[in-house]
Amino acid sequence: MMKKSALTLMSSALVLAACGGGGGGGSSSDGNTSADACTALNSDSFNCTQMLAELDQVQYQATEQFSTQLANLQQQTDAYCAAIGSQQQATARMAAQQSWQQTMLTWQQLEVMQFGPVEEYRNAFYSWPLSVNKTCNMDGVIASGNFAATTPQVRGLPAVEYVLFADAPLASCSDAPAEASDATKRCEFAQAAIESMRTNVANLSFDLSSYDPANSPGGQAAAQQIFDAMFYVYNQTKGEKLQKTVLPQNANDVFKPEKLEMAFADINAEAVAANLEGAKALMTAGKGNNGGFASYLVAAGQADLANSMLTSLQVAIDGAKGLDASMRDIVTTAAADNSDGDVASCINATATASGSNVLELCALDAKIKNFSDDLKGQMALNLGLNVPRDAEADGD
Repeated sequence: MMKKSALTLMSSALVLAACGGGGGGGSSSDGNTSADACTALNSDSFNCTQMLAELDQVQYQATEQFSTQLANLQQQTDAYCAAIGSQQQATARMAAQQSWQQTMLTWQQLEVMQFGPVEEYRNAFYSWPLSVNKTCNMDGVIASGNFAATTPQVRGLPAVEYVLFADAPLASCSDAPAEASDATKRCEFAQAAIESMRTNVANLSFDLSSYDPANSPGGQAAAQQIFDAMFYVYNQTKGEKLQKTVLPQNANDVFKPEKLEMAFADINAEAVAANLEGAKALMTAGKGNNGGFASYLVAAGQADLANSMLTSLQVAIDGAKGLDASMRDIVTTAAADNSDGDVASCINATATASGSNVLELCALDAKIKNFSDDLKGQMALNLGLNVPRDAEADGD
């Protein structure tokens, strides 16, 4: 499905390009139109407004896919809840789990597209890392049935994950009410969480239908907002999901499986890959270096940089998808055996390191670094974009 506004924008942009550019950008105080860094590069082969409309469309299509998957998740979860106590319970639960995984991985792409309304609605679907270690709070809601009074930390996709992948409160939640183990009450909690998300995604889709970053704010200002969103890969994917939490950072550090993003569903590496695929969608808009930010780099005379970044990104995606074991199994095994040099090997791992599951996981961090270094370095410099302060302050 394509936004009507995006279609109109693309057609207009093509006409402008055919006429030799079309200018654009902000208006000066004397009423003259002045091109900014993005619109200044308009030519027969590049148009800033068209690029921004393409990226708007990328975000919109991902949201529509997420909405469709949420509807399926609701159906599968309802079927599982109806099957509790029957011979179909295990099969129905597995189908609901698979639906949750698909829905989560689409959201993981949208995590890297937090600009405009998606940024505003984000916590209604996923509040990680605020949702970490909140299952004890969820137990209280399950027992009371008072979902309406909950905070975002105990709603959204993590709430559904907890129900579909865990049967009872964790041992660490020693004060959990007995009702929190009741399968029917747990199902009602998941159903309420999904219904809330479906309401919010309908509102999000409505807001996105009129969202028009290509014209408001347009130009370099809009490019900056989308560029900022891509730093999720640097700050969260690389920083919070791997480097700063799970993987050891010095000789006295350890592997920390308890810090994995998803506590129950074992798709942590897949989530990393989905983040990177979200970044790839913004870099290319599905057109290689002829679309998205890659086309902006090409227009700025940086085709080699665009191709290098796309190569680094694909290498990282392949690395996340190519692990021979799940991230949970790799980190748990390494944590249980810190005497075999895994910590030292991980700290010193390069992007080409291989030979063991631990090395390949730690190499993934280095692979992402190859892309993120260019993101915050040469790409920002050559496109005149500002690096977000939280990334600028990080020394890695």
